Amino acid sequence: MYSQGKTLVVRAIFLIVYGFVGAAVFTLLEKREESSKTTSNGMLEELRKNFTKHQNISEEEFKFFTMAVYNAVRVGLSADWTYFRAVDFTYTALTTIG
Repeated sequence: MYSQGKTLVVRAIFLIVYGFVGAAVFTLLEKREESSKTTSNGMLEELRKNFTKHQNISEEEFKFFTMAVYNAVRVGLSADWTYFRAVDFTYTALTTIG
């Protein structure tokens, strides 16, 4: 009986370590070079340049327009890949796929 308990503990520890190592690997592979906010700000600046170049609108009108678009589609609010999201993904994959 003692041997089975020891085996269970060893396997549980192995599964936990395996999951955290897998999460570290996923984090390294999926990490973005820049955050969603940085990407969103760059896209907004490019849109402002192109939009004001082709349309006759003021800065204030452009800000109002972009806020309306932002509220409609929530650009830039997606969270970046973090270590804890990777842990969640790893354990979800382990329990779902096996």
